[in-house]
Formats: sequence, C-alpha cells, structure tokens
Amino acid sequence: MDFTVIALFLASVLGGSLIQSISGFGFGIFVISVFPFFLPSPQISVAISVMLSLGMTLPMAIRMRKKIVWRHVLPTLASYLVVSAVMVLVVAGAMPAAVLKKCLGGVLVAMSLYFVFFSSKIHIHPSPRAGLIAGGLSGVLDGLFGMGGPPVVVYFLSTAGEDGEQYFANMQGFSLITNLYTTALRAFSGVITLEVLQYFGMGLAVVIFGMFFGRRFARKIRADHLQKLIYGFMALSGLVILLQ
Repeated sequence: MDFTVIALFLASVLGGSLIQSISGFGFGIFVISVFPFFLPSPQISVAISVMLSLGMTLPMAIRMRKKIVWRHVLPTLASYLVVSAVMVLVVAGAMPAAVLKKCLGGVLVAMSLYFVFFSSKIHIHPSPRAGLIAGGLSGVLDGLFGMGGPPVVVYFLSTAGEDGEQYFANMQGFSLITNLYTTALRAFSGVITLEVLQYFGMGLAVVIFGMFFGRRFARKIRADHLQKLIYGFMALSGLVILLQ
C-alpha cells in the first residue's frame, strides 16, 4: 500500500466518524464521496465503507434492540434483500468500473440536491407497500453505491411519527442487517480481498477513535450547519467525478 493512499484513507475515515458522531449520520455519504479518488475501484470503496459502518451500527443496534418495531422493518428488508443481491451480484459486476464511477458521481449530485431541497417536503403514508418500495429503492442505491439510506429514512420517519427513539432504533436494526447481508454478498462475489480487509482493520481503529472524540465536540458544533457542509461536499465530489 502507498503511504499517501493510507494517509488519505485514514483521514477520510476519521472525518466520516467525527461527522457521524456530531450529526447522527453521514459516515457512508462522506467516505464514499472521497474514497473513489484514491482507492482502486468504486466496488472496493463501497465494500470498505459498508464494512466500517458495521463498526458503528452494531453497538447502537444492540443498545436500541428493544425499541425496534419489526413490523415496520420487515417489509423494507423483504424487498431490500432481493434487490440488493441483484445489484451486487449481477449489475455491479457487469458494469465497467468507469461507468460505475460516473453513475456514482451522478448519484452524489442527485442526493445532495434531494437533501437540500426535498428531504423535509417528502412524506409518505406508512404501510407495508410503502415499506416494500422504500426497501427496494434502498437496495438499488446500497447495492451499487453503499448509500441506501434516504428511501428508508423517509419511510421510518413516517412510521415513527413523533417518536424519535423508535425511528433511530428502526434505522439501526435495518442498517445492521443490511450491512451484514451486503458484506456477505460482496465476499461471495470476490470483492472482499485481503487488501480490503487490511483497509478495514486500519479503518476500524480510526472509527472507534473518531466516534469517541466526536462526542466531545457534539455540543460545540451545530449539526444542521455541518450537514449543509456535507451536502455541498457531496455535490462538489459528484461533479468532479463526472468531469474526470
């Protein structure tokens, strides 16, 4: 491994874990906006991002397990498990790396626009059908780009109503299962190599460090301001990837 690449990787993981600690989300979005600039391929970038996310979702899901409402989570999982398998095992493997990278750039720009202009305006009626649709859309985005959050965020917000703890618990339960599942799919498809595991080992230590120190700064930094910076960074990264 090149020293410069390792330094960039560790700095990116630290930044993502600090963002996650302060704002409650954003690790995957941040690192997947950065990794493609120095890691070998989009597939490897996504695999490492998802594996590192497990380091954060596992303890939170265990802690919140009693508040998870499975009748809301299961419809999203039913469609996600099928769609994401097709994306990981069939579509991602068949797409040339250059095309997949351009698609990632487009998705980053589109998601930044969604978060800025539409995330607070889109509301859906909580139903099993809505859960199936949200899970399927999440499977597409997560299977290809490791960013499947937005569709299920909208759905879980609608099912939780004013109960913020229920929303958070459902998200952690969903994320834990889906991250484990797509990691297994990528291992089966051969994406998770020794190099990926080496990056994961280095990154996991930094994630723990970043989460610990991020909590110390959480009260000093406004999460909404930080999120706006993330959205702007997403859009800029996406445009750079598209223009490369």
